[in-house]
Amino acid sequence: MKKTRVIVAGASAIAVATALVGVGSVASADDASGASKGKGGVLSQLKDDGTLTSDELTAVKDALRAQRTENRDEKKAEHEAARASILAGLVSDGTLTQSQADAIVAAGKRGLRDLVRDGTVDRDDVQALRAAMQDFRAENRGEKKAEREAARDAVLAGLVSDGTLT
Repeated sequence: MKKTRVIVAGASAIAVATALVGVGSVASADDASGASKGKGGVLSQLKDDGTLTSDELTAVKDALRAQRTENRDEKKAEHEAARASILAGLVSDGTLTQSQADAIVAAGKRGLRDLVRDGTVDRDDVQALRAAMQDFRAENRGEKKAEREAARDAVLAGLVSDGTLT
């Protein structure tokens, strides 16, 4: 009997995980109260159809929010490393000088306009940086999606293993 309950709990967890595909956008589509912001969030739908209780819905949202908060510094460091790598590539191919790249790093994302205004870089340099960043994101989109899904699945598995979700 206990083995059957574990199997059913595992199957339920898989069903919930399958239903939560794209939960990154779903979590933002629902506010903290569980109310949909007009996007018909999957989590709210699971609550409405009785798959999740209000407590389970809150636990899922809280766990996903905590996971995103925990990873915020790591994501920021990854973003900064990617930007440094892209700038190094633009320097090595002659699009930017090292002093321009250093100025861009020091100015941060919001300071690019000031760098254009004072002549440190021109609009073409900024466009090259933006295009390189877009290319980098496009190349890594699948990998990042897989990472988000794995993190989401780990959160859900944790909720199942601690008995929050059954």
